[in-house]
Parts: sequence; structure tokens; C-alpha cells
Amino acid sequence: MKATHYFSGLVIAIFVGVHILNHLTILHSESMHISFMQAARKIYRNPIIESLLLLAVLVQIGTGLALAFQKWGKITTTYDWIHVLSGLYMALFLIIHVSAVMIGRYRLQVDTNLWYGAGVMNMWPHKLFFIPYYTLALISFFFHVACIHRLKAPGIFGQLAAERHAIIIMILGTIVTAAIIIRMSTLRLPDEFIKATTQSESTRRD
Repeated sequence: MKATHYFSGLVIAIFVGVHILNHLTILHSESMHISFMQAARKIYRNPIIESLLLLAVLVQIGTGLALAFQKWGKITTTYDWIHVLSGLYMALFLIIHVSAVMIGRYRLQVDTNLWYGAGVMNMWPHKLFFIPYYTLALISFFFHVACIHRLKAPGIFGQLAAERHAIIIMILGTIVTAAIIIRMSTLRLPDEFIKATTQSESTRRD
């Protein structure tokens, strides 16, 4: 089960890496972010690749929860806690986030692009939930990767170097997270997005 979890995690990590790179382009402009996403979608929205990604997500969540349950009574170090808790949060995030994207695409029939995610980070009171929600997701990803590197890398780099690498990954991940969240939570929302959101909320109230 550990091997299955590891390899499904590699598949997801490749996608998440591209996704994070996509979000970093927002530091340049909204148009670059959307252009990058449109180009990347041609690959990861291919029916075969998307099916493999969704399968990897299901496998990752299932095996991750099982491994966390096995590990819970054996947690002894700070790294163990970070490893397990970051994994549990990512499982929760994947369930919510993937479901939200699928609902947006197939039920609401909207483009789940930059504004679908970042929009709620710029609206009151939605931002009170979504800014911490996305921040913890990014932090959890980088910290989880750092813990895995610490476990897998000693055979190549040595234990001390692997622990130093893990700390570097955490620090860089925190910096990247801060840059993305600050930028995406300070965007100026397009008038058409505000209008559509207002109409949607008005329809739900009616």
C-alpha cells in the first residue's frame, strides 16, 4: 500500500507542480495565468490523462487515510506529525476542491479558471474561509513533499543532507505560498465576474 500511495502521489505531484507554476504566473499578470492554463489544459484535460489523474486522486486519498490510521499510534517526532497532518489536510482538500471543480464544469457550466478559484479569495466574507483554506493546502503540499524527501533521500544524500533539504523545501514552499496567496487575494475582479456572482447569489436567495 505504501508503494501504491507513493506512485499515485508522484502522478499528483507532477500535476500539482504544473498547477503551482501556473499560479506563479499571476505574479506577472492575469492574462499570463489564463494563457498558461489554457495551454496546460490541452494536456491534463485529455480524457485519458484526466481519468488517470482522477484515479490517482482516489487512490491517494484511500491509501493515505489507511496509512495515516496505521501511523497514528506510532507518531514520535515532529516530522511524523507534519507528515500525517499535512496528508490528512490534503486528502480533505482534494475531496472538496476536485468536487467543486467538477460541479463548476458539469453542473454550473462555468469556466473553472483563475476567477473561479481566486474570485472567492477577493470577496467578503468568503475570503475569511478561502484564504486560510488555500494557504493550508499549499503549505501542506510542500511540507508533505519535504517529509517524503527526508524519508526517501538518505540513501542518496545521507540523513543530514536529506533533513537539510526537507527544511529548505519547507522554507521555499512557504515563500511560494505567501507570494501566490497575497497576489491572488489582492486581484481586481472583472466586472462580468462580479455581475455573474451577484446574479447567482440573488437567484439562490429567491
